Amino acid sequence: VEVAYVGCTGVAISGGSYASLAPSRNVMRECDVHHVARTCRTYTPPLFWSGVGHLFKGNTFRDSPHAGALGIGNDCVWHANLFSDLAGEVDDSGAWYTSGGYVRRGHLLLGNTFLRVRSTAQTPLGFPHVMGIYMDDLASGVTILNNTFSDGDIGVLLGGGRDVHISGNVFTNLSTAIEIDDRGLSYEAYLCIFNGTEGAYAQALRAIHYQEAPYSKYPGMASTLSLEPCAPIGLRVGPDSFQGVAH
Repeated sequence: VEVAYVGCTGVAISGGSYASLAPSRNVMRECDVHHVARTCRTYTPPLFWSGVGHLFKGNTFRDSPHAGALGIGNDCVWHANLFSDLAGEVDDSGAWYTSGGYVRRGHLLLGNTFLRVRSTAQTPLGFPHVMGIYMDDLASGVTILNNTFSDGDIGVLLGGGRDVHISGNVFTNLSTAIEIDDRGLSYEAYLCIFNGTEGAYAQALRAIHYQEAPYSKYPGMASTLSLEPCAPIGLRVGPDSFQGVAH
């Protein structure tokens, strides 16, 4: 299936239950989504996704000015997809982008290729800052295995999240391969715990009873607010392969 030359978002997929974590079992397979966002240039990606338990396999997401696949959810799988020629007109974005703090987790990215994901226009930050995989705003619980990142700005950015596994990936000709920060302890502390007050992401954990089923199934979930809260812990990085990487 080909989806191309549309004004805004290419494909939108949702489904499943956040309350029970029952999967949607939606499958998107061998689709080519390209040259979207012709009139709405940002936040209208080739793929917008939300919900629980989708499978995306063997697709191509390419030639779009902003993100390639953007959304939040739980327990989704991306396998053997190609993300290419994305995020050229923006900064602070990624070919694969998620956010949502500590609750939305359980994703697997396996054997995908990220090619030519880089800014080509003058942007507000004044320097290249787009990623192949971008886990923004304390996004956690993502597994990134055996992917290839080539000819871009940053391969993977972990924005303060926890319980992330990055291994077996190949990084070639990038400014930075993997960037990890502790924003939950600094400029995004207000989302977690700041001056003894629980922020929105801490409150979201309480709302879903994170220490009980079904959410307690996630590794590290039950200790999120008791073991070094707001710190990027529970990370497993490497072994990975690097060639032609500046940092």
